[in-house]
Amino acid sequence: MKSSAARWTLAAFLVILCVGPSLGETFPVTVEAGKPKVLWTRGSVDRVTCATDDAAVNAFRIMREPLHGSVSITTVTTTFKATNGPSPCDGKPFKPVALVYTPAKGFKGADSFVLERMVRHGRVDVYDPAEMAITVK
Repeated sequence: MKSSAARWTLAAFLVILCVGPSLGETFPVTVEAGKPKVLWTRGSVDRVTCATDDAAVNAFRIMREPLHGSVSITTVTTTFKATNGPSPCDGKPFKPVALVYTPAKGFKGADSFVLERMVRHGRVDVYDPAEMAITVK
């Protein structure tokens, strides 16, 4: 006879296997034909030196590629602006990780891709699946 812990482990495995990861939110976005668009950025700065932290390097993972374009994960250079009040780093150079979608040449219409984005749940970073529903005009 299996122990109680073994039964719970097997039950948890079967639930994960049968249910699988659920698709999180769907994010609709409009993109101009022929032009790449930054869909998301992720990054933070060191509050003393104002240097961009590299903690966001693994912020996104592409799970299903778009059919009518491409998606890349890269860094972009922009100007820092704190989202939670003034910061001594406001206005300084900032290089967050960016998720960039580029429609295929000549394509107009609907496209989509699935990604996992790292989100903070309490003190733990986990990957949350999301779909990008793109309209290319």
